Amino acid sequence: MNYYDILGVPEHATQDEIKKAYRKLALQYHPDRNSGHDEKFKEVALAYETLGNEGSRQAYDAKRRDPFSDPNFFNNFQNSGNFSDLFEQMFGQRRNPNAKGPDVRVQLTLTFEESYHGCRKNIDLGAGEFIVSIPSGVSTGSVLRVAGQGQNNPYNHQSPRGDVIINIHVMPDPHFVVNGQDIWVDIFLDWWDIVLGSSVTIDHPSGKLSVKIPEGSRPGKILRIKDKGMQSRNGNGALMCKINANYPELNETQIQLIKNIRDAKL
Repeated sequence: MNYYDILGVPEHATQDEIKKAYRKLALQYHPDRNSGHDEKFKEVALAYETLGNEGSRQAYDAKRRDPFSDPNFFNNFQNSGNFSDLFEQMFGQRRNPNAKGPDVRVQLTLTFEESYHGCRKNIDLGAGEFIVSIPSGVSTGSVLRVAGQGQNNPYNHQSPRGDVIINIHVMPDPHFVVNGQDIWVDIFLDWWDIVLGSSVTIDHPSGKLSVKIPEGSRPGKILRIKDKGMQSRNGNGALMCKINANYPELNETQIQLIKNIRDAKL
């Protein structure tokens, strides 16, 4: 899987070109706009997550040229989790045949909406499958443990089975950015609506949301809406709305009025 090919950009593309390509494809394949393209949307999001960051892009390019060029290659292999955990558990089981079976590690990819609302997912381990409930508010790096769904102890099938450890990965969303428990979103308004105050209806994971723009606001101002961020048992985050200005084309009369305002002695 070549991430450059997925985004449709050359390997010498600039970061801005990569960002523009991702936004175009994310809107094209987003499940809310076109059903049936979930897997393609996941591919696009994963490609951008790697190439959209200069550090991870450099690492990706280096591994494509030569995987052994990565100075952490052997350390990553040794500490990969699956290998070392399985090695330890298997030898531990020979010493203690009553020990529980090996744990199984899997990665589960979620959309932003699934991470916000929570969901139920089918986990297929090949030898068996089960349904797991994903709580709302999980983020990339979250780890869930499901007891008793791992492997059997190969030396004693009467012993408890191991656990399944689920590493969560949340795909980037073209409309929202998650920072901790807060959700960030850009709002675009004509500059006079920003200065004079107005209200705007925006899309939110929970539905349409009306946001009031206070009079005297400025481009770049950030509005914080309490309890509209990511949900969790420890409390909800906030929705952080950054105000951005549109500058539409003006006719001569409008331009003259603006000049009059500029020149007015108040």
